[in-house]
Amino acid sequence: MNKITLLYVLVIGLILANVYFFFQQAQRGPGGPMRGDFKKEVIKELKFDKQQSESFELLAKAHHERILALEDSIVAAKEAYYLNTLHKADTLQAKKDLNLILQLHRSMEAVNVSHFKDLRALCKGEQLNEFDRMIPRFAKFFRRNPPPPHPHP
Repeated sequence: MNKITLLYVLVIGLILANVYFFFQQAQRGPGGPMRGDFKKEVIKELKFDKQQSESFELLAKAHHERILALEDSIVAAKEAYYLNTLHKADTLQAKKDLNLILQLHRSMEAVNVSHFKDLRALCKGEQLNEFDRMIPRFAKFFRRNPPPPHPHP
């Protein structure tokens, strides 16, 4: 095999590897709430049938949308809080902004608990016991992968 052929094989191999990893990441998602690996794990561990799996997919999608909306609201509230705390030094408004951030985080936790209750309602028989064994791990399911660090201004 000459050097040119070897280079073509390596380039094609790298392209295929990139495509593979791209689709793996796209399937897994950005590391947000209810990642695909969590859904697969729940379906597998609870031994959901097809109907339960489809219902869970719908619940997961609705949950994800609610969480994204809350996260967007938290970002907006943080921007206002930082602006009022660091730039304007408006402590009264900053306190209101901070309370809003805390309220939004409480709402997010309420959405998560409600989602788990809905998930539990899908369970039957022995699945309920398995669900109860999974409860201590639930908080870890929503951990976000940290984004790459941004350069400081």
